[in-house]
Amino acid sequence: MKKKVILLTLIVSTFLLVGAGFAYQNEPDGFRKFKWGDPPTEDMIPLIAQEPRMKEYELPNEKLNIGNAQLSKILYLFWKIDSTEKLMWVILRFEGEHNYDLLKAICEGKFGTRSYEDLSALWWDGPITAISLDYNGLILMSYQLTKEFAETGKKEEAEKAEEDW
Repeated sequence: MKKKVILLTLIVSTFLLVGAGFAYQNEPDGFRKFKWGDPPTEDMIPLIAQEPRMKEYELPNEKLNIGNAQLSKILYLFWKIDSTEKLMWVILRFEGEHNYDLLKAICEGKFGTRSYEDLSALWWDGPITAISLDYNGLILMSYQLTKEFAETGKKEEAEKAEEDW
């Protein structure tokens, strides 16, 4: 769990540090039939929550490929805010360099030249969706919801610490 929270913090920090001022071609506003901010559907299977403000789901019988790239899993991450859950991230897991190379070629063909590359990932960064590709997976993120999620987390942490001063 700690590893996942650290990874989430690193991704969100990198994402917010660079910002979303860039644009790329064919920028999606979600993944497959889902749009950013949508609630989970009744056929989704909830997974064990590892971050209290997020909930993960899988879809049964999901198509586990993008072109010829084989995926091992697709996770849908929803932000729990008030009494609603909003789709914020989609994580496509895969194994092997071959699938990485296929997904890199697919992303470059669909989205064009990447916005930048950091030490661990290739990024396509837009005002609606950020996409990160590394050897562990392909992540699609709602820029606006990820930003709100991070800001809310900072505010909550500050409020919790207020009484410690």
